[in-house]
Amino acid sequence: MNVPIIILGAPRSGTSVLARILSYHPSVAYENEPRMIWRYGNDGCSDMLRVKHARPEVVRYIRQKFEARVLEKGKLRLLEKTPSNSLRVDFVNEVFPNCKFVHIIRNGYDSVLSIRSFWDSHVSGVQQKKIDQKDSILLQRLKEMHPRQIPYYAAEFASRIMPTHRRAQWGPRLPGMNQWIDDVDLLELCSLQWRFCVERAAMQGRKYGDRYMECRLEGLSVDSIKEIIKFCGLSYSRDVEEYLNKEFVIGQSEKRKSACDHETLEKLHEYIGPTMHWLGHEEE
Repeated sequence: MNVPIIILGAPRSGTSVLARILSYHPSVAYENEPRMIWRYGNDGCSDMLRVKHARPEVVRYIRQKFEARVLEKGKLRLLEKTPSNSLRVDFVNEVFPNCKFVHIIRNGYDSVLSIRSFWDSHVSGVQQKKIDQKDSILLQRLKEMHPRQIPYYAAEFASRIMPTHRRAQWGPRLPGMNQWIDDVDLLELCSLQWRFCVERAAMQGRKYGDRYMECRLEGLSVDSIKEIIKFCGLSYSRDVEEYLNKEFVIGQSEKRKSACDHETLEKLHEYIGPTMHWLGHEEE
C-alpha cells in the first residue's frame, strides 16, 4: 500500500465533505466507512481498539482487503474515512505504518448538535426505499463482511429490521455505550461521543509528527485544500478545486449553534467547554 490517506474526525465533523472533495483527485480510490473491514478479528470489542488488537492475521486481512479495492478501481492511493478510526489511531498506524492522517475538526457545538439530530432520527427498522438502493448501508456491510463475522452482527442487523422502543446505537462505539444510552441524557451522550473522538484522534495523532495534520471544517477553502493535497503527497488537481468551489458552502456548518436555545448551549458548554478550550476554539 502506497502511503494511504486516512481521514480522521468525530461524526458530523466534515469527514464526508473532505473525503468527497479529495475523492475527485484522479490518483485516489475512495473507501467510505468500510466498518466491517476495520473490525475484522475484533468484532466483540468496542471501536476503541489498541495496538494489541493489531495481531498479524488482522493486519494482513485488512491490508489485503484495501489493496484489492485500490487495484480494482485502477488507482494508486487509498483514501479512507471512517469516524470510528478517531478512537483507534494507534491501531490504524499498526495496519498502515506509512499512512498520512488528516484530522478534520468542526466547532464542537455544531458537531454535537448535528450528532444529536442523527441519534434522534436513527430508529430501528429498514425502510423499503433503503432496501432498494444499490449502495444502502445494510448491503454495504454485508458485502464487506467476512463469513466468520456474521454471528457477531446477526443481532445488530435484526435490531435494524425489527422495530424496538429502545434507542439504537449510532456512530463510533465507545466502551460501555449500551449502558450510557440508559444512564445519561442524549445531549450528554453525544457530547461524550464527540469528545472521545476528537481528543483521542488529536492526542494519538500528534505523536506521528509530519504524518499527521489538523484542519478545521469552518476554514476549508481552496488554499487549505491545496495544503492538504500537498501534505498527502498528491499532485495538484483542478478537478478537486472545481468540486470544492461548486459544492462547498462556507458557513453552512455553523448554523446549528446560532439556532439553538440558550439552555441547551449552557449544557453544551458544561459538557464540551474544556475540550473546546484545549482545541483553541474561540467561544462567543
